[in-house]
Amino acid sequence: MTEQILLTIENIREKGYEVLEGIDIFIKNYLPLSHKKLVIKKILDICVIEGDIKKIDFSLKEFAFEYVLVNEFSNINFEVDDIIELYDELKKHEVLDKVLKLIPESEKEFIHKVLEKEIEQLQIVDNSLASVVSKQLSTLVEKLPDQKSLTKLIKDLPKHINKIDSSKFKSLAEAIGIYSGEKNA
Repeated sequence: MTEQILLTIENIREKGYEVLEGIDIFIKNYLPLSHKKLVIKKILDICVIEGDIKKIDFSLKEFAFEYVLVNEFSNINFEVDDIIELYDELKKHEVLDKVLKLIPESEKEFIHKVLEKEIEQLQIVDNSLASVVSKQLSTLVEKLPDQKSLTKLIKDLPKHINKIDSSKFKSLAEAIGIYSGEKNA
């Protein structure tokens, strides 16, 4: 098994580009399709902003693409506290660029092409009117009482109606009549 290398923001800042000097970087030449699908999912997990509609943070998408490729194709891992700060240091010191050059172009192109199609599909399907309405209806249905609660409510309804003071109905009817203009003062 190849030795894993852990890079931190501190050692990247301290050594800069030379943080990779003297270490054996191992690059996989090929990832199986099932692994590529996981790579694409990891990238999407970083750059998709969930809400009523899904949005793509395109600056995070670019970072996620490079970051996940390096993590998955090489023996280099990163200690991450602040993903934006990490990206800035990796780009400033050209660490990502050096490792990305070692990854086969055909692998990068395939993952990028499929990632773009996944994003396109996500925006069409998940953000369609039907999908947005479906999500809202699902939320509403989740709030409806279940069969047991509904049966209890129907059973208890006569008790609650009997507790209402009938004199208040008369006052209510008069108030409604005045409000609707049926009765003039």
